[in-house]
Parts: sequence; structure tokens; C-alpha cells
Amino acid sequence: MVVIGGGDTGMDCLSSANREGAESVLMLDVYGTVPEGGRYADTPWPQAPRRTETTYALDEGGERRFGTQVTLLEGEGRRLARAHARQVEGSSSRDLQPVPGSEFMEEAELCLVAIGFTHPAHDGLISDLGLDLDARGNVRAKAFATSRDGVYAAGDARVGQSLIVNAIADGRRAARMVDRRLREFAAAPEGAAA
Repeated sequence: MVVIGGGDTGMDCLSSANREGAESVLMLDVYGTVPEGGRYADTPWPQAPRRTETTYALDEGGERRFGTQVTLLEGEGRRLARAHARQVEGSSSRDLQPVPGSEFMEEAELCLVAIGFTHPAHDGLISDLGLDLDARGNVRAKAFATSRDGVYAAGDARVGQSLIVNAIADGRRAARMVDRRLREFAAAPEGAAA
């Protein structure tokens, strides 16, 4: 099994795979090896470290390869057969550069994609509604209202990917805003715009 991504969700995938009896689990993490001292230069104390040398999940089993980018998932028939990847260098996902001649392939029957901190998919609902986006590609929704009247956004779509508890809290705040708008609409005199 291959896990793409080395953050909290990737670690949960790795440990769950081990607990479910996977033959082997390989985590491919695009970030570079954790420097000596345990911190990348762009996450000084008191910021939380982006990666650590080991975690509960890695202690349970599996392998993590740093500085690795998956380039292709290949199947045979209708099943996954292998993951193609390469080594990369760079300090962030925006400036990654492939290492020439570092391409490799791993056999895999299952691949879990555990990458985040990217904007929501724009194809479909977001583009169909013509919603404005912020500089990071999230739906622009100050006070939860989007650029289209009557359309609201919350959670990962509005603020970017984070913990589920943050998305739930944001959804509850958005629900209160929608409720307020509906109450204003219901209280408005007939024919008046709310």
C-alpha cells in the first residue's frame, strides 16, 4: 500500500493500514528530510513543526520517504498496480524541482491520497456558480456569503483545509448567518428586497 502525503491524515492512513493487516505500507512525503534539530527553517519555534522524525504511526510500522513526489498511478485492468514517483528538492510545494534520474516505481494494490492545504476543486459547483476566489484559490466568502447572492460557503471551501473540528465550527457559524438572513427575509414587507 502507498500513502501519498506525510501529515496528520497520512499518519492516520498509515497506522490504520497497519492495524488492518496491510502487507507493507510506504508513505511518500513531498517535504524534505527533517533537518538536524527537528525544524525546517520556515517553521521556527514557537510554530508547530511541520514534520517530525517519527510519529506514533511510524512507530507501529511502515516506511516514510521524504522528498518524494508521485507522478503517476498505473493500473492493470481496473486495479491499481504501481505508483511512479521521483525525488524532488525544494523548501515548499511551490518551488519543488525534480532530481534528474531519480524516478522509481513501487508496486501497490492500494493508494490513499492524504494531501491537503490546497483549495477546493474549482470544476463543477464553484465554476458553474461563478464564485469569486481568494488568492489561495478558496471560495471568497467574507461573513460566509459568497459573490453570488444566496450562496454561502464554510469550512475547507472557505478557509482552506484544516482539522475537521474547525470545519464543523465554521459550518455552525455559517448556519447562524444563513438563519439570520432567512429571518430578515421572512420579516421583510412583501415585495421588499431582503
